[in-house]
This record gives sequence, C-alpha cells and structure tokens, in this order.
Amino acid sequence: MMEVEIMEDKIKNILDNFMIDYYGVADISDYENEITKYGGNLVKGYPKAISLGIVFPSIIVDHLYNRSKFNQGTTRPPSGGGLLQYL
Repeated sequence: MMEVEIMEDKIKNILDNFMIDYYGVADISDYENEITKYGGNLVKGYPKAISLGIVFPSIIVDHLYNRSKFNQGTTRPPSGGGLLQYL
C-alpha cells in the first residue's frame, strides 16, 4: 500500500472515531508565503490542509436563528491535543 493510501486510511479511522462526516485534503504547498501572512510561523511548512465537516441534526440547525437567546460559551480544544495527537 502506498504512503498516501496509508495516511488516508489513518485519517479516515481517526475521523470516524470523532464522528466527522466529511473531510477534504488540499495541497497548499504553493501558497506557503500567502498562508504565512495570515497564520504566521505556526502554519509555515505545512504542505497540506485538512477541512472537516460535521452534519448537525436538524433540531440544532432549526434553532440557529435563535442563537442570540442562548448563552454562548467559549469552545476550547480538548486537552491532550485533540485530533492532532493522532496524526
């Protein structure tokens, strides 16, 4: 099995564990200078980007127009590195 296929299988297994419905991978190596302008040295040198998509139940989506009525807490990444600790 080729290295790309192995990495794709690994990503799919991780995303299944986190109940991620969709994902996409993009080669961003040609845009390093532009990306560094926005993300600084933190993102410099990463040749790929991964986009994740989660399908929300309609009961949540149907109430988004009321979001200003609800307490909007902060979101924080899980301790231990979240998804990145698995890659």
